[in-house]
Amino acid sequence: MTRRLDYATAEKISIALLTRAAFGSDAGMRYALFYGLDEALLSAVFARGRDQIRKDVRGVNVLPDRRLHRREVRH
Repeated sequence: MTRRLDYATAEKISIALLTRAAFGSDAGMRYALFYGLDEALLSAVFARGRDQIRKDVRGVNVLPDRRLHRREVRH
């Protein structure tokens, strides 16, 4: 898949990768299989190198909430 259309699967894989980074590959694989991810897809993603894994998250390029910053006072 060249373009992520299934955000639920992408989110589960992302959490599985985070679980793998924190607790090892067995824990990441158990998490993903428990939530019903395809084992072939998971094996393909886990076989990639760290520099080949891309995280595509909706809303990343959104401007920050302007209400969180102080306004500049212009005279």
